[in-house]
Amino acid sequence: MNVNYIRIDTQSPNFETDFLRYKEHIAHILKNSYRDFYGFAYHENRMIDSKAIIYLALKNNTIIGVSYVKGNKRRGVTAIFPEKHRGNGFAKHLITMSLQDFPQQYSIISTNLGHSHIMLNLLQKMGFKKVETIEQIKRIVGEEYWLLKNFRRENGYLLFDRQSRRRDDTRKSLTILNR
Repeated sequence: MNVNYIRIDTQSPNFETDFLRYKEHIAHILKNSYRDFYGFAYHENRMIDSKAIIYLALKNNTIIGVSYVKGNKRRGVTAIFPEKHRGNGFAKHLITMSLQDFPQQYSIISTNLGHSHIMLNLLQKMGFKKVETIEQIKRIVGEEYWLLKNFRRENGYLLFDRQSRRRDDTRKSLTILNR
């Protein structure tokens, strides 16, 4: 299987050229991978504003996977599409690449969505740990802590709800895994 992996740094002088080459394909993958897709402009702004690094998987010169980690070490997304490519290790490889740039990264993941458990399991297999205390969460999320509320324990996870800065909604039943 001919798969190549690419890294695009939003802080690179070549970012605009590199990003424009893949922008349409990245949007297509995200739109088809997430039930709650808030539009590509939402992700593009998150990537650029947060000084993210974007990781792409290309099979036969077609993007089949995208992942990004924001400058604050928070994972943005990891998506593989078309679905026939899922379960072949592409997401794991993208995350492994990101760990070279952000070895101490973390992820905020919904626990109330069926597909989220696939990512929770993958991250745990890769050495990410469940955050067990509110003090750990405060340390990890820093200035964004004020957006979190309704802390509770369910099914072995410390859960919370998070108000979105970019959207007028609250995401429920979230947890944090970190390395």
